[in-house]
Amino acid sequence: MPVPLYVQRKFHAFLLYIIFKGKDYLLKITTIMKTIRLLTFSSLDGYPVYPAPDNIMYLRNFNLKSHLLQGEGPLIISGEDYAEIFQRNAGWPVTEIQTYVISSSDMNVTPEAPVIFITENPVRTLHKLKHENSSGCIFVITSGIGTGIISFLLKNKLLDEIHLITLPIVLGSESKASGLFDNVPYSKWKLSSSTAHPSGVLETFYRRIQS
Repeated sequence: MPVPLYVQRKFHAFLLYIIFKGKDYLLKITTIMKTIRLLTFSSLDGYPVYPAPDNIMYLRNFNLKSHLLQGEGPLIISGEDYAEIFQRNAGWPVTEIQTYVISSSDMNVTPEAPVIFITENPVRTLHKLKHENSSGCIFVITSGIGTGIISFLLKNKLLDEIHLITLPIVLGSESKASGLFDNVPYSKWKLSSSTAHPSGVLETFYRRIQS
């Protein structure tokens, strides 16, 4: 028995309603997830500030980053950065923000601090962190040693935003570090905002275009 035309029309109208309402619902879901945002300093030629003995910008930049994020968070860093930061500060300097360390082994020497090592299935763990809370950011910071974490996040499509602070310097052959975006896959980003400061520092925000 054929379905009456008026029933077909009502069914199609219902489908359209579900489709468009579903899009709104999915949009709401994506907007309430936490985003993972990279906060990093860069030279004009794309290098992070390298922690050399005569380079005080290393700790200054890290301390500035952690100061900017007080009351925010949590943080994600690499195991290399954790070891370097601990050594240079004779302890863990960030005590008010939960920090997650992506590492192949648990080398936590600051059990009293809010530090958790992620040694198994970091992709799944980070996906879980993104969905655990309703809004806000999970911040990724790197000192210049552990830039591999940027490649890891981009390869697994976990990085949503980039907060790039570009200093008016060219490191050139003086830099012994890897570039910030070495060994990363192709991805497209949209400029959200850009601010040029009187000091010559350029601060830019980018958001990844979903593919």
